[in-house]
Amino acid sequence: MQIRSENMASNFIRKFIFIIIFLNFFSGFIFCQKNFSPKQTSKTEKILNTKKDKIDILEDRIEQATETISNQNSLISSFGTIYTILTIIFTVIGLIVPIVTYFFGIKPSREQIKNLELNFNERLDLYLKETKQKEINFAIENITKGSLEQKQSSIAYLSIIQHEKLTDDQYFKLFKILSNNKIDITQAYTLAYVLIGKKNEYATEYCYDILKNKMEFMEFIAVKYFSIIGLKDSIPHFIKYLSEISDKNSALIRIISYMKQITLEATDDFLNSDITNVFVLEDRKSISSNLLDFTFQSQPEKERFKKTKFYAT
Repeated sequence: MQIRSENMASNFIRKFIFIIIFLNFFSGFIFCQKNFSPKQTSKTEKILNTKKDKIDILEDRIEQATETISNQNSLISSFGTIYTILTIIFTVIGLIVPIVTYFFGIKPSREQIKNLELNFNERLDLYLKETKQKEINFAIENITKGSLEQKQSSIAYLSIIQHEKLTDDQYFKLFKILSNNKIDITQAYTLAYVLIGKKNEYATEYCYDILKNKMEFMEFIAVKYFSIIGLKDSIPHFIKYLSEISDKNSALIRIISYMKQITLEATDDFLNSDITNVFVLEDRKSISSNLLDFTFQSQPEKERFKKTKFYAT
């Protein structure tokens, strides 16, 4: 019973304390509510209104700033578009101007320069040809009218340019000099070489004269010329030459040796021609043996010779 009484007393005290605390809190709350005077309330409302006005002002400014930024962005975008267009225009101009400059300025100039170069080259070639012709004419004239020293230097000069084509008049003058026999054998041989440098009627006539007059020291000149231009028309002249010369066997061996140095085709044509009829069988055997031993050195050359009409064993 005593314990129960103590518990009841303890609960009562707790409830009493809770009631006191609650009353204090409630009375304080009422007190606080009663202490806000109308003046304080008005002041509070004024502060709130001021803040609201400031907020409205800030919102207006933010809105204005947004519009300004938007306008600036539009302006910048417009400038960007204009810049892009101008860039494209200037780029196109930059591409067109060099092309126009090339076609209307540089190319015509190059063509004019090229034409000038061609004209210059043509005129230079013409000048050089005219100069060379004058030098050749002067050299030929010195051979007939100059001193011994001038003759020698002129013949030496002509030997240097022997492979160049001369004019018909120049070939004729050389032919006349050779036909007159007023120069020594060495000089005549050199001039004959110049005369046969290119096919011409005067060289042909002179080589016929070599065979006709049995000019053995000029034999190589005739053989070389006819081997190059073709033997067909000259075969009768060679037949007559070999028929009338004192040692026709040696002459034929010389001719074949010369001809082989120039072209084997001409050699074959010569040995397969009517030249064979000039020699009896025994002479052909002797000549064939000599040619195999001393003229046709390689085995292919020997076999080639054995297939010709002239060969005899």
